[in-house]
Amino acid sequence: MTRSGAREELVGKIEALLADPAFFKDVLDLCTDAPYRDVLIAWSAVREKHELMRDEFGRYWIPH
Repeated sequence: MTRSGAREELVGKIEALLADPAFFKDVLDLCTDAPYRDVLIAWSAVREKHELMRDEFGRYWIPH
């Protein structure tokens, strides 16, 4: 898989996780098999694509 393909896969994983509120640590735990830099790039892509909400505990989610 290409580097950009792997990042797109990470974006999809993060989007699926954020269907429900999750801490950023949960995102990191989900992506332990990926380089940290790729996780941050995917996180940035998710934030550009969606307006993330935060709850009173600081968890992120994508509103539907």
